[in-house]
Amino acid sequence: KAPLPPGQQVAAWQANAERFQNQPDAVIEAAARRPIASFREERALGKTREAVDHAIASLSEREAVFEHWKLVETALDHNLTTGVARVEAEIARRQQRGELIAVGHVRPDAPLHRFTTPEMIGIEKEVIERVLAGQNQSHVTAPIREADLARFPDLNADQQRVFREALLSHDRVFGIQGKPGTGKSFPLGSIKELAEEHGYAVKGLGPTSQATKGLRDAGIDSRTLQMHLVLGPEASNRPTLYFLDESSLASGKQMRDFLRTMQPQDRALLVGDTGQHQSVEAGRIFSELQDAGMRVAKLDRILRQKDEGLLKAVEAATQGKITESLELLKAQGRLHEIPNRAERLNAMARDFATAPDSALLLSPDNRSRHELDAATRAQLRTAGKLAEASFNASVLLPRQDVTGADRQRAASYRPGDTVLYRGGSREKGIAAKSYTQVVSVDPENNLLTVRKQNGVYRTYDPARLHGVSVYQSAERSFSVGDRIQFLQKWDAKGVNTRDRATITHLDRRGNIAVKMEDGGKPIRWNLSRNKHIDYAYAMTSHSAQAATVDRALLHIDTGDPRLRAALDQTTFSVSLSRARYDAHVYTDSIENLARTLSRKNENTQALSPEQVSEYRQNIPTPERSQERTLRPELQRERSPSQGQELAI
Repeated sequence: KAPLPPGQQVAAWQANAERFQNQPDAVIEAAARRPIASFREERALGKTREAVDHAIASLSEREAVFEHWKLVETALDHNLTTGVARVEAEIARRQQRGELIAVGHVRPDAPLHRFTTPEMIGIEKEVIERVLAGQNQSHVTAPIREADLARFPDLNADQQRVFREALLSHDRVFGIQGKPGTGKSFPLGSIKELAEEHGYAVKGLGPTSQATKGLRDAGIDSRTLQMHLVLGPEASNRPTLYFLDESSLASGKQMRDFLRTMQPQDRALLVGDTGQHQSVEAGRIFSELQDAGMRVAKLDRILRQKDEGLLKAVEAATQGKITESLELLKAQGRLHEIPNRAERLNAMARDFATAPDSALLLSPDNRSRHELDAATRAQLRTAGKLAEASFNASVLLPRQDVTGADRQRAASYRPGDTVLYRGGSREKGIAAKSYTQVVSVDPENNLLTVRKQNGVYRTYDPARLHGVSVYQSAERSFSVGDRIQFLQKWDAKGVNTRDRATITHLDRRGNIAVKMEDGGKPIRWNLSRNKHIDYAYAMTSHSAQAATVDRALLHIDTGDPRLRAALDQTTFSVSLSRARYDAHVYTDSIENLARTLSRKNENTQALSPEQVSEYRQNIPTPERSQERTLRPELQRERSPSQGQELAI
């Protein structure tokens, strides 16, 4: 560049500006003519659109149908500078464009609207249509002879019937519906054995680690449904028979994604109970599939309860006869009214401490669960079942209030939160499976500042980084003898989420050794390296759904308004049915108990009951569909002798 004196340089600039019609001056003049309010309004509308986008994404993650008022509230929470009028106008625009669909089958007498989305409707339709399209489309999994039944003498008559119906079904997807404690998982081992003999690879899936543990106990190679969806089906040169246990806990989206992974020759058995807890995420797809016409084999005879009085109370609870169940418990001396909360929790802790080895405390929320843990440890220490020496440690508890949509929003985080990056980010210099701590939050610009474990700070937009989990820190005091649970899968140690153990060694440096409850090998580590643990004395009924214990102690506080959505028929029947021999209910008011527990709090579905029933009405007859769809080689396999065997 040739150096020019300042005067000549300015003159050159001015000449160049004249040549191009003084564009900078024109821009300034245009901006001056534009009303400032117009710019502000456009910016406000953009913020409103972002807020409503977030509200829809967040609410539809947990519910297929959500309330109008909740949509407004969540949008305003996302951006406090957005007014109610703007949010309402944006909701109306979304309705006109078909992005929000008002439904009338959920709380039809309530004011305002309830909404679903085209995506939620599409998910439910696809799942139902995939399952029904697979009816009468396949040969049987395995023919059954009388000798085959004789090989499994431990199956009772009901379980033999399920065994036959599951193996002889011509449907690609078949259901096993059973009440708590009916032994739904017991026939699966026998089904697996015969299916493998007839050329199938058998795989177990569960929405929770506890569900997969039950399948593994039955001798079935299993992993969580989430892991299956992330990693995809395992390679196999054989058709696969899938067992999806605790199917009521699978969301509509998970069920859709699972069905998409199935190959044409694969089969699936969906095992669960429509009367137990449903998915934390949106939908009640296992119930909806049955309403739409998915064929199921049913188990109604309860086997878990070994005490006759307890069995009658559980049977009444599972049938929705809450008053009758409570009257039976009261007559049996298993119902205790203690109005004072602290006294009630201490009484439960004393009862637990008399025989803690196969007992479980059940409470509807995490706050009372933590209080029960504290009271129980005090009683165990008094009884000499915990060592006097203790080690104070920081543990990481999942933030249950944060949805997937929330994790993309800086305002959802709090300073002090711990973030686990499952995939990491090379751009941000964050390694996979590493942790950071949130230092500060900038909601206006949607930025997080975090501190890595090496002390380096990073600032980034959380909307641009996926695959994260958010935890809050809590202090715990552990002693030798404490019962703990693992809150996260730990592949290196062969530990699954919710696995329980007892501390056998703990020194002042935090070096710990535990004995696994399932009899596995002892595990050793330092508490600074894995903080995903907590006490395992009390659990919520949702976490305990797949558990079986000798004694269950239920805490039901009818006077706590926060628990309205957590106390219902399902919570009561699931909690009560965990016990084999004994169960006791501790409450603040026996008088209010029946009314509190008679409520139903079911997940919503996007399709109306009428829309679902139309599917059932349009199911083709088995004979016509079967002959039309069987491949020639499979039709040849159906010899007359085989037909006689199948009729057994």
